[in-house]
Amino acid sequence: MPRAICLPTLPGWGSEVDQEKKPAVVLVGRTNVGKSSLFNRLTETAKSLVSPLPGTTRDRNTAEVIWRGKTWTLIDTGGLEGRTSTDMESAIERQVEIALSRADAILLVVDGQSDVLPQDRLLAQRLRRAPQPKFLVVNKIDSQRHRVEVSPDFGRLGFSQIHQVSARNGNGTGDLLDAVDHVLPEETSIAGISERPIRLSFIGKPNVGKSSIINALVNEERSIVSPEPYTTRDPLDIEFRYRDRHFVIVDTAGLRKQSRIRAASGMQGQFERQSTTQTLRMIGHSDIVAIVLDVSEPVSSQDRRLSAKVVDEGKGLLFILNKSDLIQADQRTRILKEARERLTGTEWAPVLLVSAATGAGLRNILKTVIRTHAEGYKRIDNDELSRMMAVLLGAQRPPLKTAKQGKRVKLKLEQVSVNPPTFSLSANIPGNLPQAYLRFVENQLRREYGFEGTPVKIFFKPYRGRV
Repeated sequence: MPRAICLPTLPGWGSEVDQEKKPAVVLVGRTNVGKSSLFNRLTETAKSLVSPLPGTTRDRNTAEVIWRGKTWTLIDTGGLEGRTSTDMESAIERQVEIALSRADAILLVVDGQSDVLPQDRLLAQRLRRAPQPKFLVVNKIDSQRHRVEVSPDFGRLGFSQIHQVSARNGNGTGDLLDAVDHVLPEETSIAGISERPIRLSFIGKPNVGKSSIINALVNEERSIVSPEPYTTRDPLDIEFRYRDRHFVIVDTAGLRKQSRIRAASGMQGQFERQSTTQTLRMIGHSDIVAIVLDVSEPVSSQDRRLSAKVVDEGKGLLFILNKSDLIQADQRTRILKEARERLTGTEWAPVLLVSAATGAGLRNILKTVIRTHAEGYKRIDNDELSRMMAVLLGAQRPPLKTAKQGKRVKLKLEQVSVNPPTFSLSANIPGNLPQAYLRFVENQLRREYGFEGTPVKIFFKPYRGRV
């Protein structure tokens, strides 16, 4: 049966969100055994950051594996060291426990180039009690020498299925996939999820509350929330359905100023730069980007540059001012007005005031996303566009010149594509139209037809015939 999770019980909110049920396989192990490298190999992605720095992976990271016609979800988890002496270690432990509770199969990953460590034995003992099918995956068997030298103690951990693999070069991964595929149940489809999902990415500076908002939306501790900056490191996909619409929400790493990222040193700086690159790449893979801001901080130049990149990529855009519980009710109108004034060039993008802590305003996020997504696919009939341009030409003559006196200037506007709505503008005389006039046409399009939350692209096609 499909699993379901309930949304916060907020006025006007739908009753529940259904998570699509694909068979799930969880990677578990201590730190630095190569879980993330194996995750990337099996899913044929580069979603999980790979670093020799312990504790690189924290949240559950998911991606699809497609093998022999079957699709299942692979879940990467943070490394376990057998102790939870810090809040972060406790949070990682909780994420692993949630993943294990939903697993259809478990892969305990160990380092084949080392001896069996006490943490390996503790994890093996713990997992042997789990009811799901279990596999011991001896990783880092990158050569025949490693295969010969692997410790025989791995065979004493109590697993009937042992696979020697190399995440680096792929050796043994096919046999592992065959074995896992054999024990997995068939995928359970959910009625109403047949269309392409709406991909919604949450992006912003560290500690603005991206993960808190996402956890509140899906009513689950899906992303680790911590006052420690840069808690989220890998882009995290969360797939679900809301009001018969299929969504994939993406949580991303916080974006610091480029000067600070460049100045960061050592391994920490290296994977922060890698994580930042992945976050910016997510814009291109999204349908809609939600830029999250802290309501107590002014809109920064970095926020404006980020929104400009979203527009350049042609993606839907909305701004979320989080932490509204920290301001007085009589300040909200002023703060919204100031934010809109600072977000120049994106006046058409919705600005939502929310609080992940109290749930205030959260019900508007997905509703706005659905509306914005529809606006991005809106098509305008050519006759309607001709009517609009006739009115426009009467109101403001385009700055074009012609050699023939008295020749009437005509402009033809046609929609050529959607997502984003894209238009071609052509004239019956030579010359170029300045960007100011193209913006004039765009503003009229928005007044007439909306296009809230989506960029509108207008390309001018110069006249190449005779006058």
